[in-house]
Amino acid sequence: MPRRRILLSFALTFGLSMSTPLFGQASAEPRFTLDASGRKIVAVTNLPTASGCQPATGTGRIVERQFEKGQLRGVMFREPPYDDAYINLPDAYQFRNKATHARTRAVFDDLLREGNEVRLGMVACGAAGRVVKLTSIALIARASAPVSPSAASPSPAAPPAEPMPAPATSAPPASSTPATSAAAAADDEASWDVSTYQRNLKLGIADGNHFTTLMLDCVLGSGRVKMLVDDPKGRYRRGSTQPFRVSAGQAIALLSGTALFSDMNSEMQIEANVSLSQLRGVLSEIARQRQFVITTPGGTQPVDVKGADKAIPTFLSSCAIAG
Repeated sequence: MPRRRILLSFALTFGLSMSTPLFGQASAEPRFTLDASGRKIVAVTNLPTASGCQPATGTGRIVERQFEKGQLRGVMFREPPYDDAYINLPDAYQFRNKATHARTRAVFDDLLREGNEVRLGMVACGAAGRVVKLTSIALIARASAPVSPSAASPSPAAPPAEPMPAPATSAPPASSTPATSAAAAADDEASWDVSTYQRNLKLGIADGNHFTTLMLDCVLGSGRVKMLVDDPKGRYRRGSTQPFRVSAGQAIALLSGTALFSDMNSEMQIEANVSLSQLRGVLSEIARQRQFVITTPGGTQPVDVKGADKAIPTFLSSCAIAG
């Protein structure tokens, strides 16, 4: 499954329709919990987060780790029956000091080993949960055996308390042929996409592994839509009411919503709750590949309509009031 769909599915899975924001904990001091022996850390909470994000929790297994310049940067998290989700670790600058960052990194390396069963706290930020970031870890069970990248050359297992993994513990991504690389690149081009989970439906312009510019969220058969519109040049107070306009072809919708600020993306966004009937004309024109424009206090944004002819009809029919 393409990574973009993995993350979008994850965002739906963990309740991004929640409306209460979790405000930031910049430079928070992590809190560590020891096991019964008092020797090993088995949980960490109060990790730094960003404002304008939605909280979530999940219980599952670490299946892959990603390193950058020798440091663990993120993990792939598996919670059946859902798709694997990529979780980012907090950045160094978010910690109070270098000593706290170093200690927390060592804990990450130990608790987030491949195969470990864990309960994770996290936040998803931006339109449709663009970036998912770790906020807490509780170890449930360690992997029954070390993950070995090669059965052909056995080597002694690293002790669990080792602060940094051997480079081989994180298998590099499988190499792809030119054909598969081209297919992946084509799949990651920005285009309209619709994603469904249980009774929720999301529509927007998918760019790589997140929605960009615009996201519409609807409970199936409700006839109601929550819109999230990016306004990267907007300069106004968070929580204020801001007008915006969406137009395509001869159709236009004049709307207003609440201003949000995404610390993760460092830009303003406007959230509005509207009826599907207010948007149907504009969406129908976009599906016909008419020019689509969003006008916000920050300016005018022409929006690509690639893929809208397939995604929008699905959204309209599924979101419309049943009966």
